[in-house]
Amino acid sequence: MNNQEMKNLVEEPESSSAKELPSAERAERLRNQAARLVGISLEGESECGHVCYNAVLDMLEKNAVQYLPPSKFVSRKSELSNDKSSREIVLDGASTLKVRDKRPDLSCDTSSELLLVQALHRRALALDLMNAVTFSVSQRYNSFLIGHLQTPPPPGYRKLNVHQILQADKQAWLRLAELATAGLKRNAAGQLPLDVLFQNLQVDPRVMFYLLPLPESSGGHAVVAAECGLQESIDVDHMMSRKLRAPAIKLDLSSAKRIRTGIIHSVRSSGDLEMDNALYEVTQEELRTGWLHGPYRPSDLSESATVTRRFAVRQNNKIRPIDDYTESLVNSTSASGETITLHGVETICATSALMM
Repeated sequence: MNNQEMKNLVEEPESSSAKELPSAERAERLRNQAARLVGISLEGESECGHVCYNAVLDMLEKNAVQYLPPSKFVSRKSELSNDKSSREIVLDGASTLKVRDKRPDLSCDTSSELLLVQALHRRALALDLMNAVTFSVSQRYNSFLIGHLQTPPPPGYRKLNVHQILQADKQAWLRLAELATAGLKRNAAGQLPLDVLFQNLQVDPRVMFYLLPLPESSGGHAVVAAECGLQESIDVDHMMSRKLRAPAIKLDLSSAKRIRTGIIHSVRSSGDLEMDNALYEVTQEELRTGWLHGPYRPSDLSESATVTRRFAVRQNNKIRPIDDYTESLVNSTSASGETITLHGVETICATSALMM
């Protein structure tokens, strides 16, 4: 590698630096937003810092979803109080050194429910102002998240905390990144792609998994079992090591339809025609032998029915069907009273020597 190639690697042309929303355009957009969102507070803790708009603008310039954590959406008041001007030296495309303002890396506290609600509100306003997501769509999603903080947990389980909400929010944005393959610009019908995708997050099983209440550290096993309607259990013969593990969740049949809809909508081709055809043939064979029944239409299922997505994996030159009972939350409803202790090689050798 010669000197010129090395210089090309380390140079950062000025045009490649992160863009900022011009002040005149920002002011005009704020006036239009205030006229549209009548009754919505845009002042005080609801007033977004300028860095909030720049973060959304950066995502739109790349035309690809990137995670925008609520902690990055600071208020304008906080931005002004932390405005410590700093400069940095950069090498532009003309091989000249320039001194420019360094963009501050600000963040806000989201450790409490109130602070999280305020940060989510500012993010919704910033997304709306930059024409990334309509404010009403963002707020509906925010209410969905915050509503889980107010939901009483089942007996033997802990109430959801802010950390779980943030984890679910991050997973939701990762899911958006997977689904927004057509970019973030308005389509021919005038719709924002993220408006449509945001509405499906509330039934996405990958997001719902992070919004499940966690069991208490101790106790509650018998209560939860009774609540789930488990009248009988396999006897424990005490031959194995004792292991008491309560079900990870209480199966709430009232939400079965929502979870079922999300799983059905997530089914798609694997992209491998051979694997898809093999999976179809295996499923048809199980139908013929009586292992499975169907097919059923979604309208044929009861309100409390659960569905499990099937996919194929290639193992040792064979294609095997896998039923994802983790995604459908079926695995999380089981419990065990004993565990098998596996012996090492030395135990097997000692047993063999004893028998010789």
